Amino acid sequence: MAQTRGAGYRFLTDKYKLRHIAHWRSSFVTDSKTGRHSLIDNDVREEFYPARNWPGERACDHLEFAIKYDGINLALLCSLFRHIEPQELADFILEHPVSIPRRKLWFLYEFFTGTLLPLEDADKGNYILLLDPEEYYTLKNGVRSSRHRVINNLTGTVAFCPLIRRTDRLKQVEQTNFIEQCAHSMPIHLNCCAERSAISIQRKPSHPLQLSISNQLLREERNLSPCSHLQKQMISVSAQGFLSCRT
Repeated sequence: MAQTRGAGYRFLTDKYKLRHIAHWRSSFVTDSKTGRHSLIDNDVREEFYPARNWPGERACDHLEFAIKYDGINLALLCSLFRHIEPQELADFILEHPVSIPRRKLWFLYEFFTGTLLPLEDADKGNYILLLDPEEYYTLKNGVRSSRHRVINNLTGTVAFCPLIRRTDRLKQVEQTNFIEQCAHSMPIHLNCCAERSAISIQRKPSHPLQLSISNQLLREERNLSPCSHLQKQMISVSAQGFLSCRT
C-alpha cells in the first residue's frame, strides 16, 4: 500500500501541532507510481509529489520546501519561526547561501522576529523579489535589503502586513471597468440633472468659481429634461461637496 506523507507547511503544522487558518495549498509526497498530480476544490489545492521530492526530516528542509512550492504564508511562518532555533536556521542557510528560498527565509526570519542570525551579509547572488508579482499583490518598487540581497515588496510593515494572492477570480475583477458599469446602471450627469436645487446655495456666492458654476448651471437648466428625486439629491450633494472644497 502506497504511503503518503505531508510536506512543507503540512509537515510542520503537524510536527508542532499548530492551530492555524488553513493554508490554500497542502503538499504531500507519496511513493505511489502515479507521479505528480493535483486535486483542486474551490481554489484550495492538494499537490502530490513523487518520492524523489521528499525534502528530508529536518524542519528547515520543510521550510524551504514550503517557500519553494507552497507559497508564502506570513502568519504561518511567524508561528513556525518560534519553534526554530536561530543557529539551526543559520547553519541551514550556510549550506547553500545563494539559494533563493533560503535567502527569502533568512530575510523573513529577521524581518518578523527582529533577531539577526549569526551570518555575514550576503555578497553573492542577484537581487531577488521576495514576492512574485504574478502571484501576489505587491509594491511596485520594493526596498532592497543588501544584507540578504532581497527586494522587499511586501505591502506593509512588521506591525501590519496584509498579503493578498492574485487568484483567478481577482484577476478577472482587475479587468472589470467599474466606472463604466456604474455609468450604465445609474447615469447621473451634471449636464442632464442640474436645476436650482442642485447646488442649494444658502448664501450669496462670494467666490468667483462659485459664481461661475452657479451661472452656468442656471443657464443650462432651461433646456434640461426632468430628473428623478434621487438624481436631484445626489447631484445636489456632489455640487455642494465640489464647492465646499474650493471655498
